Amino acid sequence: MRSAVLAVLSAVLLLGALPAGAATETSDVACPDNGRERLTLEGGDTTFEAPAPAPVLTATAEFLAPFGPYRRALWHYQADLAPAAAGTVSMELTWDNAAHDYDIFVYDDEDFELARSVDENPQTGVAREAVTFPIGHCESFTVAVTNFAGAPRNALQLTTAVEPAGGATLRCAENDTARNCQGKAPGEAPDAPQDARSIYYLGGDIGQGSMVHTQQGAEEVPFRSALTTERPTGAVPNTYVAPPVGFNAYRNPLQAYWGTEFDEPRAIAGDAHALVWVGSETMKEGGTLFAQLFADGSKVGEVEIAGADIGSGPTPLWLTFPDVDVPDAYDVTLQLSTEPVASSNGTTSDPGNATFTVYYDSVQFPSRLTLP
Repeated sequence: MRSAVLAVLSAVLLLGALPAGAATETSDVACPDNGRERLTLEGGDTTFEAPAPAPVLTATAEFLAPFGPYRRALWHYQADLAPAAAGTVSMELTWDNAAHDYDIFVYDDEDFELARSVDENPQTGVAREAVTFPIGHCESFTVAVTNFAGAPRNALQLTTAVEPAGGATLRCAENDTARNCQGKAPGEAPDAPQDARSIYYLGGDIGQGSMVHTQQGAEEVPFRSALTTERPTGAVPNTYVAPPVGFNAYRNPLQAYWGTEFDEPRAIAGDAHALVWVGSETMKEGGTLFAQLFADGSKVGEVEIAGADIGSGPTPLWLTFPDVDVPDAYDVTLQLSTEPVASSNGTTSDPGNATFTVYYDSVQFPSRLTLP
């Protein structure tokens, strides 16, 4: 990570020495889309609930904090620092009562720890944790706020500031296709980034028993699952357990799916990405999980995940639907489904092995779909 930042800085200093109007071969202004949320020089400020133990998980897993995976509020970021080529990120976590103990960990995209703040807050009497670390333009990192010894669902505030590295600026190339280089002469600095993507988080009724909508009297009950633009800030995970069925028809009421409608038809052109947490006690014996992307009822993308790659507990699945091309979409649906899977004795006739659970709609499991 640090060597990558230095490489970016060195390249930028060389670009800065070019004569006025000189063209560059590549600008690296536009960050490749990996489905992560973008962190810009504007920083951010969010209030959320302290992560709570998930009742479906074992006590052993819950008490592995701060390193256990299930009592962490997660942000998966990609730095989009234009016009800066590098910067320094400062994060401050605060809450009301120092008797509760929360921590911050930051990791790069290879899970190397970049920073941590792990004060024993009840002893220091200060309800605050803070980290500072360098980051390069377009680099990815993950922020985990852990509940070490604090009450779940307490209000926490995370404030993020980003300072550009002095003198390190990006330069647009000739005929640069980056959105923030449009109309720029070669060598000019890009504008601040404009993220044209749409991020939809998986949401729905807490404790839903079905993904299907039903009729109640003369009034239609809405779908119990949805894609929403509101990032989840609650601490109680929602879960849906897909029953042992092995077919994957569009919006199968016995499978897991989330959808949204657009106010105006929109074009979807490029790679779409999804992050979902799935766990299964049985699929590790074999079989296949399918993640399917539909637009207006037609399948426009599908990813196959081997059952052996799905753990018993929540397993993060990073998915890419390549080259989606829909000129005018009125709605989209993300669906998870299975084919009957092989049991431990090698047969494929036992659909009971196809049961799986999806975790979403919380700070621990911010499952989402990112459209280009």
